[in-house]
Amino acid sequence: MRKKQTIINYHRSLRWVVASIFAFGLTYLAAAENTSPSSKSPTLSSTDVPTAPTIASGEAELLPTPLPAKDVAIQADVSEENEPRQPEEKAKEKPLQKLLNKPLLVAPKQLLDELFETESPIQLDDEPSGETQIAQGTATDAEEPDKTADTVEANGDDDDEPPTVPGVTVEGHQPAFAPVLGSGTIFGNLEGAFDAGGSGAFLELGPLKSKAYDNPNRILNNVPGVYLREEDGFGNFPNISLRGADMGRSAKISLMEDGILVAPAPYSAPSAYFFPTVGRMSAVEVFKGSSQIQFGPHSTGGAINFLSTPIPDRKTIYTNFLFGTNNEMRMHTWLGNTMETPDGGRVGWLIEGYFRETDGFRKIDGVNYPIQNAQDTGFTKQEPMFKMFWEPGDVDTYQRFEVKTGYTSFQANDGYVGQTMADFNADPYARYSGTRFDNMQTYGARNYLRWIIGDQEVDWMTIAQTVYYNKFHRDWYKLNKLYDGDLASMGTSYGVSNVLGDPIGNAAGYGVLNGTQAGVLGVKHNNRDYYSWGYQGVMNLAMQGSKWDHDIQLGLRFNADRIRRFQRQDFYETNSVGGVSGFNAGTWGAAGDRRQTTNATAFWAMDRMSRGKWTLTPGIRVEKMDMRYQRFANENTPQDNTGSLTMTSGGFGLTYKKTENLSFLASINRGVSPPDPKKLTSGLSEEEVIASEFGWRYTNPDRAVVGQLLYFYSHFNDLIVLDNVGSGADPESNDQVGSLYANGLEFTLQYDRGIDKNLDFNNPLFVSATYTDAALLTDTLSHNAESIFAGGQAGALVPYIPEFTLTLGAGWHFDKSGFDITGTYADATYTTASNETFVDGVSTDARYGTTSAYFIWDMSAYYMFNENWKIFGGAQNIFNEKYVVTRHPYGPRTGPPAFVYVGVEALY
Repeated sequence: MRKKQTIINYHRSLRWVVASIFAFGLTYLAAAENTSPSSKSPTLSSTDVPTAPTIASGEAELLPTPLPAKDVAIQADVSEENEPRQPEEKAKEKPLQKLLNKPLLVAPKQLLDELFETESPIQLDDEPSGETQIAQGTATDAEEPDKTADTVEANGDDDDEPPTVPGVTVEGHQPAFAPVLGSGTIFGNLEGAFDAGGSGAFLELGPLKSKAYDNPNRILNNVPGVYLREEDGFGNFPNISLRGADMGRSAKISLMEDGILVAPAPYSAPSAYFFPTVGRMSAVEVFKGSSQIQFGPHSTGGAINFLSTPIPDRKTIYTNFLFGTNNEMRMHTWLGNTMETPDGGRVGWLIEGYFRETDGFRKIDGVNYPIQNAQDTGFTKQEPMFKMFWEPGDVDTYQRFEVKTGYTSFQANDGYVGQTMADFNADPYARYSGTRFDNMQTYGARNYLRWIIGDQEVDWMTIAQTVYYNKFHRDWYKLNKLYDGDLASMGTSYGVSNVLGDPIGNAAGYGVLNGTQAGVLGVKHNNRDYYSWGYQGVMNLAMQGSKWDHDIQLGLRFNADRIRRFQRQDFYETNSVGGVSGFNAGTWGAAGDRRQTTNATAFWAMDRMSRGKWTLTPGIRVEKMDMRYQRFANENTPQDNTGSLTMTSGGFGLTYKKTENLSFLASINRGVSPPDPKKLTSGLSEEEVIASEFGWRYTNPDRAVVGQLLYFYSHFNDLIVLDNVGSGADPESNDQVGSLYANGLEFTLQYDRGIDKNLDFNNPLFVSATYTDAALLTDTLSHNAESIFAGGQAGALVPYIPEFTLTLGAGWHFDKSGFDITGTYADATYTTASNETFVDGVSTDARYGTTSAYFIWDMSAYYMFNENWKIFGGAQNIFNEKYVVTRHPYGPRTGPPAFVYVGVEALY
């Protein structure tokens, strides 16, 4: 056994040595080509400090300048010889109308003139009057921080500059082109988030690299109104709720990457235990309130869009290595370039690799049974990606073609099983011997081809069209049942959560679980294949009327997705010391043989109407779905059912800019979430929420302070409980819970004392807090005894929604070094709507009870060796808090323990 483990560790180390040599070899080659003093290569800036997390809500929620960012910002000067093509100049000479068939535009033009009181379609000025663009924090004098320099830049000060949008820089390098709304990004940047008709957030992830936040829970804690439930402690399976929605597997959120639905089958199976890898992303957009109108199919819980690494505007190589406790290793490396073509166009490309591996922080007792590699409860993740774009030079109107392909391979030695409370209190990081076969194997591919016509900085109309195809496979092999007999006579069957809830009354099952009694382990192959493909088109129109200016977005999407479930359950006979004495393989299909498909068509329209200090944003979305549910004979009596559903959602947002510093926001919207094909064909309708919000935001650039206070109210009807054990629901249950409400306050405040007091260092301070009151309005309609909503009565608190959450932090950043500290607090919550308190040995189900309140502190620091190299390190959960973070899927589980790390970052 030890020899086998040694070989495994040897191959693991060898893989990392090879990867390190490859990455540093690329860095060395880049350095060799950039040794000339005149070379304008990107560098790690030693004069930028990390911004405090910036939350956008409405028109101007935060400082016009994110607090200067010294942490990671990698700068790339633009020399004349390397300056990219300027598509807006060609577009001015030959506007979009010349590309299209003029006769076809006559009638629409006249209609638009009448509807919106416009003259002929206008071209947006390069320098809008009285408007500024929010720039990514750039270098400030270490001796005397400047309150105004390189914080607010006029939009289009230099006609010779290419159209770029500050605020989307990733690790400081400039992307090759500005994002086009609807072509991968929705807000576009911080300014776009400020201008949205409802509340939202735009978070750049580059400044968080030194904090080693690859866990989405750590990042989204900075956004008020977001509730998070850990499951594995690493963020691989996050459960996310926005403003009170059911958080099970994040299924009530429209999850996107570069503007494309990324959930493996968002209509047919939204709860697929999949989440994008945050460690390779450049930014994240969070949509709440009426800012989420255009998203679907799930809008009761909001929307989240991750932005992948953009293609750089010149030859650039980036490398980030991290080493931490529990043998954790991470590597994020990419290289890219943008070149001019002979016809005056441009071609750009990016190759990226992300790797993460850890032994995990939970340990299986390897003494009581012979098992190889028993101590490894971690995971390995590998994600390569390739991007390319082409901008033709000899065209009448600016165009861009993009292609992206990526692959994910993920292997984790984890399952569903938690602990009894007695065992948790003794050692929260222990795992039972019966879970030693738990393993998840997944792989997936994501692809899209995009065509963009028109430059949003110049043309009155832009069109972005995308075709996409995603495929995902997972086989989660995990403990499902316990038996106190043998393979010949299985004996009594025990549910894992019942054993953990009452280990005394279920002593035989508990003995089989911990390896002290002979019995049988039922381990199921949760084997599934997911597919999604479709077309998405987004048209943006900018028109100026005699009274109102209009920014209109029209969208159309055709999506088809499918899940194929083909499962079996195996049986391991174990002896009284946990050793395996027999094995029977199950029959494929007997534990699940189903197919669910959905074909959906969606249309949405939004109009951002501006006049003076007022901005109104109405919007509507209509979606029609045709669904089919099939169950085959291997599992049970065959079924083949079909059904259709049409959903309408929409809303209205309003902002009023009272002064240059003070703005007010209000919105109301209807969100929906459809049932999956099985539930739809069983008679269920869509889940609905009526959500409203209002509040204010204050910004004062001179004092480097910004604040926001919002009140929200959400009323949910016909809440759908997911059909998975992670939510406690029986797979055969088709209940809708009933009605509930969630209301509360969201507060954020940012202040940089270094800028305000004119100190020789930056001192950013921030706080983000949420108060929530969420409860059932009716007695629960769920008849499934294991549902987290079972037994709930009117007035009962909603499970896993804390009353109060808080994130706060401070930083001290000097010329070449910096230091940050961040704290996160969350109240204890009930884990079921019955609002029961768990009593060990008496409760019948370990999922009933409460989580723990916790206050976690993180620290990080960095030092710049030179303009290209930086070392960083830190610790997360520095006081090693032990707390119950969840009781689902099977019993209490702890959050991650103290994690210490050190890393190096380089860019050439």
